[in-house]
Amino acid sequence: MSNRALSAIRTVLRYRLNEPSPGFWTNVALNTHIQTSYEETFALYLRKNPGQAKQYADVTYTAEAESVAVTISGYTLANVLVVEDRTEVQPGVVLTEADSFEQVIAEAEDPAAADNPTGDPSKWYYVRTSSASTGVLTIAGYIYLTPIPGSARSLRIHYQAEAQTLAGDSYTTGLPDTYEELLICRAAVLAKTQEGVTPSALAEFKAQAKEADLVVRTQTGGFSRGPSRIVYHDDTL
Repeated sequence: MSNRALSAIRTVLRYRLNEPSPGFWTNVALNTHIQTSYEETFALYLRKNPGQAKQYADVTYTAEAESVAVTISGYTLANVLVVEDRTEVQPGVVLTEADSFEQVIAEAEDPAAADNPTGDPSKWYYVRTSSASTGVLTIAGYIYLTPIPGSARSLRIHYQAEAQTLAGDSYTTGLPDTYEELLICRAAVLAKTQEGVTPSALAEFKAQAKEADLVVRTQTGGFSRGPSRIVYHDDTL
């Protein structure tokens, strides 16, 4: 597993583009191409390695707390699939997903529950958070339980992984070496395509992307499903 940081990937990409320091390409511009390529390559990685698509995280839900924050390092929680209460037995008790966040709040505020506001939780709901300035979903979110547990609970959150936003130079991809190489090659093709280079100049970068694609194919079987903007097989190759 390579797991290079965004800054390291950008440095390699700059050398591929024959621009070791910022000139035609700003860091922001290259980050955009890297992110686009990363999302497509990460989706390919999960298709070829379905066991990596489903992940889990263990969290402790504090007694009488309204919610617990869930932050997954390296992935975005695309979808919480199952919440398992492993406090007393393992495998744990699978809780029921509430129909809506409003249902969880309504049950918590139900006057009928005033005399017994806490108890063993039976339902859960996941709320993703967003940046106040951009509205972009982050890798954090909150699990709400109802009834609110009267004692601490050990939860296992099963979720569907997706590529995170490489929001800073220290963010890493979580991809093996071969897929990371494909990511860089695809980003180079996207950058050169936007630059508007001649077909013969672009052919060199397409050939590198095709070679990286072949390496992935020999390990997983079948050509990778590259971005529609990249045509590997054309008259220029």
